[in-house]
Amino acid sequence: MVLAGTVTTLAQSTVDKIEEELRKSGHYQLVWISRTYPYVVEACHKFNKFSFTFNKKRRIKNKSNLGECRINQPALPMRAIMTKLEKQGYTGLNVKGVGLTGFQIKACLDEQRYILEVNHWGGILARHNNGKCKAVEDQESITVIR
Repeated sequence: MVLAGTVTTLAQSTVDKIEEELRKSGHYQLVWISRTYPYVVEACHKFNKFSFTFNKKRRIKNKSNLGECRINQPALPMRAIMTKLEKQGYTGLNVKGVGLTGFQIKACLDEQRYILEVNHWGGILARHNNGKCKAVEDQESITVIR
């Protein structure tokens, strides 16, 4: 029998060890996407940003280059962030909250509604499914009242 507290402690221990190894190898600006299995973290190394997925044994399962690491670059204006998300196919964008690391934005993509956690440069830190988007009615079915 495994207690819930034990699982949480094991996951945190794994996260701590992954962080320690990444920092030892010169990585910085660590942002956790998932602190539970599969463990996913974004980190910078020599001005490049990478996404790492780790297996249960703390070995790298997948590594993707996300491009340039943004160090001391000013945050984008909200309109630029919204435009960036629209170019990725998101519609119905609505800012729900603001925090130190960025914004919570409600958005639709492929008929699914999401709550996006977006950083100050328009990068999606996390995406949480929040149900279905309401279908947009055809223009012909809209009655104009004059």
